[in-house]
Amino acid sequence: MQILSTSCTNSERKCPAAINIIEGGGLNHWTVGGAMDVGPNLSVGISLNFASGSYSYNQTVAESDTRNMYPIPPNDFQQFNYESTYNDDINGLMHSLDLCLENGKILNRICYSNGKHV
Repeated sequence: MQILSTSCTNSERKCPAAINIIEGGGLNHWTVGGAMDVGPNLSVGISLNFASGSYSYNQTVAESDTRNMYPIPPNDFQQFNYESTYNDDINGLMHSLDLCLENGKILNRICYSNGKHV
């Protein structure tokens, strides 16, 4: 994304500016799980969830005094360049232990889940 602006960092006067912002990244998520019956009315299960990804943000600002409005120190300004970069990695792990007890009737079930972020 590129933004053209007429703001000036060191004064209220107008200076041509070009702002370029680039954002990127992504997030991936994987889940593995399983369950089994350990009794006539009792089931247990476990699941592992893993997330990984990255995020990046890059900003470049360039301003110029094309009309020579600031020729005298300390405001003698011809060009201003600013660059900002942020990068980060994203990782996470969660596990869950599940227990389910049935009494033999339809839709009459008690389940318990114990999940934890690591």
